[in-house]
This record gives sequence, C-alpha cells and structure tokens, in this order.
Amino acid sequence: MTSLFSSPGRWLKGNLHTHTTNSDGHLTPAEIGRVYRDAGYDFLAITDHGRFTDPGPVQDAGLVAIPGMECHAGTNAAGELHHVVALGISEAVRVEPEHGLQGLIDAIREANGHAVLAHPYWHGCTSADLLEADGWFALEVYNQVCQAFIARGESSETWDQVLGAGRQVWGLAVDDCHHAGPDIFGGWVWVKTDEPTAPGIMQSLLSGRFYASSGPKILSVERDGDRVRVRCSPAQTIALIGKGSSGHACHAPVGELIEEAELDWGRARDYVRLVVRDERGRGAWCNPEFV
Repeated sequence: MTSLFSSPGRWLKGNLHTHTTNSDGHLTPAEIGRVYRDAGYDFLAITDHGRFTDPGPVQDAGLVAIPGMECHAGTNAAGELHHVVALGISEAVRVEPEHGLQGLIDAIREANGHAVLAHPYWHGCTSADLLEADGWFALEVYNQVCQAFIARGESSETWDQVLGAGRQVWGLAVDDCHHAGPDIFGGWVWVKTDEPTAPGIMQSLLSGRFYASSGPKILSVERDGDRVRVRCSPAQTIALIGKGSSGHACHAPVGELIEEAELDWGRARDYVRLVVRDERGRGAWCNPEFV
C-alpha cells in the first residue's frame, strides 16, 4: 500500500467494465471511447455481454484499450447467473452450457485472460460462492450501474470475508456503463505504471498497483512502524480495515472535513486495507496487505 504511492510511474485513470451497442449498451464502441476520452480517462475496457468487441475504435479515440468481455455461466446461492469479466483476453472466451463458476474462470484463462468477479452484492453472490473458485484476481468492490439503479453497488463486506479467509484478491471500482446516464463516471481505478500500454496496465492491475474510487482521491500513504499517515481529498472518514472487528478509523468533526489522518496499522489483524469516505459517502479503496 505505501509502496504504491512512493514508487515511480504515472497515474492513469480507467474504467474496466463498459457495454456498447454490440450487446446492451446505448453507444457504439467509437462513441463510448470518445465520451471517456473527453472526460479525461486514459484507458477503457469494452466488456460486452457474451461477445468480444474489437478494441480498435477505443484506440482510435486516443485511449489505451484493454480487450475484454463479460461472461455468464452457472448459478450462485441466490439462483442467479455468475457474471465474470474477462480482461486482457486475446480471443473470445468459449463458454459451454455445463460451465459453472470455476469452468468459466478456467475458460477465461484458456483465452489468455484474467477473471474479475463482477458486482457480487447486486446479484446475491456470497463469499462462500466466491471462495469455491480459484484463478480469479479481483472483484468489483464498487459498481456504478448497480448503485445507480438498485443501490447495491458496493461489495466491501463480501471482499472482507474473502480476505478474512486468507485469499489475497484486489478490489476494482467500475461503471458497468450501459446508458451513459447515471451509470457513467461513477467508479474507476487509478493505476500506477511506467508503461502506458495495455500489457503495462494489465501488469499493474494483476500486481495490485492501483486503487479504486467512486469519488475521493488518495494523495499519499506513508508508514513509520505502526503509524500510517494518509493524505487525501476532503473526507469524512479515513480508516484502516482488518479482519473481523479490527482496524482504526479517524472521523471529521461534525460539520467539517479532514484531508489527512494518522492511523495505527497495528490495530488491524491479518490484513490491512485503506478506505476513504467523502461527505457524500463515496469511497476510495486501496488494495490489502497481509500482515
């Protein structure tokens, strides 16, 4: 966590879950690429349902294109389809009728891709569902379309349960944009990389060299022993989260906001992750370190 902010490299902003008219989105690949470019994004993944969309129009718009698609198979404990985003694929993922979650992840890996478990809270996917499968590297801790339409966008509790079971996985914030309305520009990642290409961005994602946000910006994290000093955009709460009831939080006085806090790393058990909340309840999430 601390090394992310002190290491060399450029910060690049991107969205890793986007739909177009090739599935159930309202804009073409070229149109959505221009929309994100004009909003100051650096990279974008087109992840249409059940099909691989040529990333060329996104590249033509001036963004780094991360090839992807969203795949579905099997059912979770709530009786709903598993949704898995494949990133960095070199070809379409071949999904078979008999695939469950593990079979779907294996198929993504066979397509040279990397699996992200999409919006667990939205479709009732529990930590028990997720822990049954191996080979995935991240889940969506925040999904804007799920928040915008049914207020089930954040999956922090599920993430903590998975981390508490000893599984080191990362947390992404995404738009899952379909309409380019309330489901756009609400969740993104800031990736640190010295190689602003699709392979360079994917390598940073896989190694956890990024943080996710739905609003706040984290400026620095400095650790001295068990003391951690965090600087960020104006916030209501700055907290370290650990396993179970462990952790440490600093809150702004009523009617005020804070832009830095000193926290006790030693109060977090088994793993430590940082979360910042602004006055609107929007979050920024650093990836965990195991202790």
